[in-house]
Amino acid sequence: MGADPKDRFSVLGPVRGRRTGSPVDVDSRPLRLMLALLLARPNEQIDTAEFAELLWGHEPPADAVPRIVQLAESLIRLVGPALVHRDGGLRIRLSADELDLLAFRRKAEAARSAVRDGDDAGAVPLFVDALEMWQDRCAAGLEPTSRLHPAFVAVERERSHVAREMADAALASGQSHAIRHVLAAAAEWDPADEALRRRIAQLDARPAPEPHRVRPAQLPPSPWLFTGRDAELRQLDRLLADPGADAVVTAAIDGMPGVGKSTLAVRWARSAAAGFPDGQLFVNLRGFDAGGAVVAPGEALTGFLTALGVPHDRIPATVADRTALFRSVAAGKKLLILIDNARDSDHVRPLLSGTAGCLVLVTSRHRLSGLATEQGAHLLTLNLPSIEDAREALRRRLGSDRVDAEPAAADDIIDGCGRLPLAMAVVAARAAAHPEETLTFVADEIRAGRGTLDPFTADEPGADLRTVCSWSYQLLTEPAARVFRLLSVHPGPDFSLPAIAGLAGLPIRLATRLVGELTRSRLLTEHRSRRYVFHDLIRAYAMELSATTDADADRDAALGRLTEQLERTAHRANALLMPTMPLEELDGGEQLVTAEPIDDLETALAWFGAEQEVLEATIRAMTGRCARPPWRLTLTLFPYYQRVGAFPAWMSTTRWALESAIADADQLGEAHMLRMLATAELNVRAPEASAEHLRSAGALFEALGRPVERGYTLCYLGFVRLSEGRDHEVVEFHDAALRLFHAAGHRRGRAVALHGMSYCLARLGEHDAALRHLETVVKIYEADGDDHAVAFCLSLVAEVQHGLEQYERSIDTRLDAIRLFTETGDATEVALSHDRLARTYTAMGRRADADRSVRNALTIAERAGFARTRKELRELRWHPAYGP
Repeated sequence: MGADPKDRFSVLGPVRGRRTGSPVDVDSRPLRLMLALLLARPNEQIDTAEFAELLWGHEPPADAVPRIVQLAESLIRLVGPALVHRDGGLRIRLSADELDLLAFRRKAEAARSAVRDGDDAGAVPLFVDALEMWQDRCAAGLEPTSRLHPAFVAVERERSHVAREMADAALASGQSHAIRHVLAAAAEWDPADEALRRRIAQLDARPAPEPHRVRPAQLPPSPWLFTGRDAELRQLDRLLADPGADAVVTAAIDGMPGVGKSTLAVRWARSAAAGFPDGQLFVNLRGFDAGGAVVAPGEALTGFLTALGVPHDRIPATVADRTALFRSVAAGKKLLILIDNARDSDHVRPLLSGTAGCLVLVTSRHRLSGLATEQGAHLLTLNLPSIEDAREALRRRLGSDRVDAEPAAADDIIDGCGRLPLAMAVVAARAAAHPEETLTFVADEIRAGRGTLDPFTADEPGADLRTVCSWSYQLLTEPAARVFRLLSVHPGPDFSLPAIAGLAGLPIRLATRLVGELTRSRLLTEHRSRRYVFHDLIRAYAMELSATTDADADRDAALGRLTEQLERTAHRANALLMPTMPLEELDGGEQLVTAEPIDDLETALAWFGAEQEVLEATIRAMTGRCARPPWRLTLTLFPYYQRVGAFPAWMSTTRWALESAIADADQLGEAHMLRMLATAELNVRAPEASAEHLRSAGALFEALGRPVERGYTLCYLGFVRLSEGRDHEVVEFHDAALRLFHAAGHRRGRAVALHGMSYCLARLGEHDAALRHLETVVKIYEADGDDHAVAFCLSLVAEVQHGLEQYERSIDTRLDAIRLFTETGDATEVALSHDRLARTYTAMGRRADADRSVRNALTIAERAGFARTRKELRELRWHPAYGP
């Protein structure tokens, strides 16, 4: 006929059309009404008067004809050659392959032919096929016209007539129960059809046949290579211990792609199967498979019902009816039902039996919180196996001799696979196929492919890690997919929510929602409260996607936003740790990048503690990729490093930033990093290196016209000379610094210089002069609100008082210093102050108090993990607790 083979039209429900495979977009009601009438009377000529009555009833407007002509021209352009305008009317030329109404008539006629031949049983499924073509009422959506116009009413009557014919055939052949769902739908749409209702009553009076009694055993084979997971198996075993008297027991295992959820579920189900004498049901819902191959609940229910002996012709059409029948058939039975790879809770709910004694075990990448809330399901998140279980898994696959012969290489393989069972299985399968290759060679291959998923490819999609990850990625919304890709730019090792928002350039509320989507998909893990982490191989997948999807400029911009967010927050935290030595102001930056709220010292220390590794990794990642110089972010870490005694990290990070500044010919950055490095070297007792770096920094600050910075550098040189016992030079350095600070009007610098001079004067025995200077310094620090600096001053005052044998006053002052060091989070100085307090107690003969203070010093150093502080204390050797 006139239509293209790819043309399809439907009127048994909403009016729809496809032309050459693409939807026909009929957007106005008049056009849709005209097309509906044409489809309800296919291959018939419909004139202008009929269209006028359709559109306007019995009182058409004066310009009805030209308006209909204009509408007809638009419709012809949309529908194409199947629609013919001739002799003042329109006709649509379609076949049964192109129009659902004609297909319905063809199928109904085939059923009637079977009845005429005496084959009522064969006619019933043909009638069912015909009636199941109806999606809704004829021309649905065009009410009230579609409910009143004779053409549409006539089509509806055809449906009712076919339903009655089907009922007659079913009554004649004894297939009544197979068609009840179709008849019920027909009766619902035509409640006035009394003849149809009488036939339904006759069918309902007939008893349903009993299903065959069968014992299904659908569980997959037990995974023979399974090992470990003892804790998880015990947790599942507890489900059998107290299954509950009046409810089905439900458990749901969730976890990241490739972690072994299905393997664990099958292994446990196999071991528990004997406790379910009525059988085991299994379905793989393929909730995360590619290509839209998801198994719908209705299809899964059909499989369950068939396995339980329900004849196919008794299985209802709707999911709700299938669920009801499934629960009826399962009533009184003890069934184990394993539902693998569900997409979400809605995917599972229709498959839950309602019978006590049944147990349903579900696996999903998503955490099925809805099942826990509504059905009381037990939730089990499957994490990575232990290193011991991972080794045993390799032994199972490769043989103990081969693994034990190269234990270091085996551990490298496990590490390269991130202990992810699927990755290990892929690598082990390849190694097993090549027994001539050493495990060292295999480990080297993985190492060479680090940062990609190339070492974990396989021929079958279900065993290929990249493909398995893609099934979760493809279900993400586009905004969540973008965040997932850009997170690969984050240097790690983990991410805070504000950092994710900053990196993606999103408001925190939107970032929170998208991160929730990523964690539910198990592509991101919340390993601590509001802190998230990638598995190494998931990060590699994100990096691959970002490299092929996002422009380099977008990736660099994301890193730039992250560094800005971290730097702004670090400035806030730094200001609380060093309130009177503020860093230089930052530029405006991006509007969506904001600092985290940090309002007190405790929060500042906690933030630096949580972000230390992130900051250090970011500093390294910034080189060559960000406009912001790494040394500025490094400088914010100075007071934190000093308080917690993180000297190795302090030195390595500062050296990195120093090399970057030198490479960029950034003299200001070079000077700051030289001084920061020298301060760390002074703390680890490397005075010669410290002095050399301080001299270089001082020269740069002088050349750059930075007298205040040069003054601080002189103070640090004084501390170096103090560590070398060159006390008179110390006074000279601090005096020179004092002059620079005075000329610049820098009050804080004056306090620092006087503080250093006081220390040296005390060592030289000039106690009165030292105390006078310290009194001035304490007032400056107190006025500035710098309790940490006040604590250092009080500590020195206590030393002077000890030297003057004013022991009681020294103890009181030392306790005040300890209190301030504790309040400002300086555990190193708290530990060392307890040692100094013990010395004063010893001088007074209070041995018990001295012993207690020494124990406090060691305990605090041990608890804080300060190896250097512990070593420093033990090297004092003045007290037996410190060792020989």
